[in-house]
Amino acid sequence: MSTVERSDLMNFRNISTRYGLAAGLLMAAFLIVMQVTNNDYSPFVKLSKYFLLAIPIVLALKLYKEKYSGDIFIKGVSLSAKLSLIAGCTLVLINLLLYMVSPDLAFSKYSLEPTSIIQMIVISAIIFFETFVFGNLISFICLQYLKDRYKN
Repeated sequence: MSTVERSDLMNFRNISTRYGLAAGLLMAAFLIVMQVTNNDYSPFVKLSKYFLLAIPIVLALKLYKEKYSGDIFIKGVSLSAKLSLIAGCTLVLINLLLYMVSPDLAFSKYSLEPTSIIQMIVISAIIFFETFVFGNLISFICLQYLKDRYKN
């Protein structure tokens, strides 16, 4: 195992943990602004939060490629999956905290406002799943450009 990225999920020495927290906080800030400005009903605008996920993924993969010698593809998939998982968990925790402080600030999804704890959990699960899936899609695209090319 590389000393750059350890196998444990929450290790602040890991690139995936640091960049995953940054991605989750960036996306949460974007969603909070959308909630406060009452502009959360435009699904295409809300999907732009995944550009805020793409930035830390690209930066983390580039940093990992600089520090790790060898083929980055398999280890990069693992790194970005952990990064996406941490970003999704960060969003869920922030959504829970927002709901406890003021249900009006909690994230909405597909015009579903969290009026009960069950709805908040459903919305959080959807956001978590979307973050994990989009994060992995973004990483697969990035890794196509970062992986080593084999010469014949």
